Amino acid sequence: MSESDDALDDLISSTKAARRNSADALDELIKASGAAPRSAPDPAVDRVGQRRSWVRALSFALAALALSGVLADAVAASQLISNAGPDSLGIVWPIGGACLLAVAFLQTRFIDRFARMNVLVTLCVVYGAAFVLAVALFALHAPKSIPAGLAWLLADQMNFLFPLVVWTLAGDVFTAGQGVTVFPVMSRWLFIGQIAGLLIAVLFPVVFNLGPFAVNLLLLLPPIACFSVVFIVPRALRDASVSKGHGREVSSTSVVRETVALVRELPAFRWLLRVSFAVMIAGAMVEFSFFDVISERFTSASDLQVVYAGTSLAGFVLCWVIQSFAATPMLNRLGVAKVLDILPVATVLAAVLLVGAIGGGIIPMAVVGLLLWRIPRWSVDASARQSAMATVPDERRAATSFLIDLSPFALGLVVVAAPIGLSRLFGQGWIVPAIAAAFALVSVVFARKVVSTWDDTQLSYRLKRRKRLG
Repeated sequence: MSESDDALDDLISSTKAARRNSADALDELIKASGAAPRSAPDPAVDRVGQRRSWVRALSFALAALALSGVLADAVAASQLISNAGPDSLGIVWPIGGACLLAVAFLQTRFIDRFARMNVLVTLCVVYGAAFVLAVALFALHAPKSIPAGLAWLLADQMNFLFPLVVWTLAGDVFTAGQGVTVFPVMSRWLFIGQIAGLLIAVLFPVVFNLGPFAVNLLLLLPPIACFSVVFIVPRALRDASVSKGHGREVSSTSVVRETVALVRELPAFRWLLRVSFAVMIAGAMVEFSFFDVISERFTSASDLQVVYAGTSLAGFVLCWVIQSFAATPMLNRLGVAKVLDILPVATVLAAVLLVGAIGGGIIPMAVVGLLLWRIPRWSVDASARQSAMATVPDERRAATSFLIDLSPFALGLVVVAAPIGLSRLFGQGWIVPAIAAAFALVSVVFARKVVSTWDDTQLSYRLKRRKRLG
C-alpha cells in the first residue's frame, strides 16, 4: 500500500511540476509576443469590477472620439460649402482620401510594432493640437476654406482610423469569450457618441442663435475629448494586459504585398475587394450629389450644418435601431454573403434618387437618397464585414481590413474629383449621380460573385477554422 501511495505522490508532484513549467513557458510566450505576462490571481482584486472599469474606459474613448469625428465633420462641411461651394469638395476630398491612404499605409508598419496605449495617446495629443490650430485660424480670420478644410481632414481621420486603434486595444484587454458580451456594449456607446455629436451640431446654432465664429467654437470639443481620453484611459487600463508591441522593423510594402496575396487566394474576399472599390466610389458621388442639391437651397453655414447634421442624425438613429433589433437576426437568417449584397443594391437606388433630386431640386428626395446609401453601410453591411473579417487570421486582420474597407473609401474620395469636373464642364449636375449608378450596378454584379464563392472560400486553410460563418 505504501508503494502505491509513493507512486501516487510522485505522480502528483510530477503533474504539479509539469503545470508550473507549462505556466512558465506560457508566460515566456506571452512576453515574447509583446503582451504583459500572466500574473497569479490576487484574491483581493475585484476582477468583475476591474473589467467593468475597463469597459467603461474604452466605451468612453469610443463615444468621445465618435462625438468629435461627426461634430467636426458637420461643422467643417457646412463652413467649407457655404464659403467655397460644393465644388470645393473636388479638392478637399481627394486630399483627404490621399491622406487616409498614406496614414493607412504607415499604420500597417507601426500598428503592431509599438505599445498600443502609446499609439492611442500620441494620436490623441497630435490631433487635439491640430483641432486647436484650426480654431485659432478661424479666430485669426484666415481664409475659411483653410481651417474648414483642415478640420474636415482631421474629421476623416477621427471617424475611420481612431476607432480601429481603440478596437485593437480592446482586443488586447478582453478575451474572445468576454468580447461576446463586452463588444456590443462598446458598439452602443459608439453610436451614442455619434448621435450626441450630431445633436450638438443641430441644436447649437438653432437654440443659441449665435454668430458664425461661435459655431466654429464647437471645434474645441474634439481636443477636449482627445485630451480626456489621454487622461482617463491609460489610468483605467493600468492593470490590464495591453500589447507592448513586437518592436520589430516591418516594411509597409511587405505587409501590403502579403495582404494582397492572401486576398487573391480567397475568391470571396477577392470579389469583396472589388465590391468595396465600386460601391465606395459610387457612395462618394452620392454624398457629393446630396451637398450639390442642398447648397442650392441653403447658403448660410448654420443652415447647412443643421440640414446636414440633422440628416446624419436621422441616419444614426435608424442605424442604432437596426443594429439593436434587426442586424443579428438578418445575419443569422441570410448569412454574411447575402447581407453584403444589400449595400450595392441600396446604392443603385440612392444614385437614381439623386439624379431626380438634382433635376428637380427636391431636398427630401436628396435626403432619402443619402440615407439609402448610409444606413446599410453603417449598420448591416458594417456588421457583415466585421463578421467576414473575423474569419481572417489575427496577424492579418488589421491589414486586410485596411485593404478591403479603408482603402476603397479613400480611393472613392480621390476618384470623385473626375465626375465633379465632368459635370461642371458640361453644366449638368446629374452626371455625377448617373456615374454613381453605373458603378453601383457593377458592385451588384461583383456582390453576386461574393455570394456564389462564399461557402467554398470558407473551406480554405488560410482562414480561421473556429470562426467560419455561413
